[in-house]
Amino acid sequence: SVAIRDYGIDKPDLRYGMKLKDLTSIVKGKNFKLFDEAEVVIGIVCEGLATWSKKKIKELEKLAKDQSIGATGLIWVQCKKVEESKGSYGSSVSKFFKDDDLHKWAVQCGAKTGDLICVMAGPDFKTRESMGKFRHEM
Repeated sequence: SVAIRDYGIDKPDLRYGMKLKDLTSIVKGKNFKLFDEAEVVIGIVCEGLATWSKKKIKELEKLAKDQSIGATGLIWVQCKKVEESKGSYGSSVSKFFKDDDLHKWAVQCGAKTGDLICVMAGPDFKTRESMGKFRHEM
């Protein structure tokens, strides 16, 4: 259904955006096993959270792995500066993805300077469901 594709749950709270964005086609083939082996890679934009400390972002990783959400992990990208054709980013996967790659993620997700992109990967339905639950907790 459209609701599960866009929000990860069949009856989403539409008072806030945070639509799920499919990043699968732009993240594969970078020798990052988690993404290369995943059926789908999904991201959401958490507006204004790029300034959060690494400690606070680690709490989001812990939340994502919580039994109530059930994700295998959480990848994050801090959008420090997003411009038309380039940007400056901090990321938990910067070893595999450079700023040019992360800029494509930001564009695909509609992220702006100051936003945090949270990403999950895995089987299609489970990943969307986990991201939907994570979105609800945000």
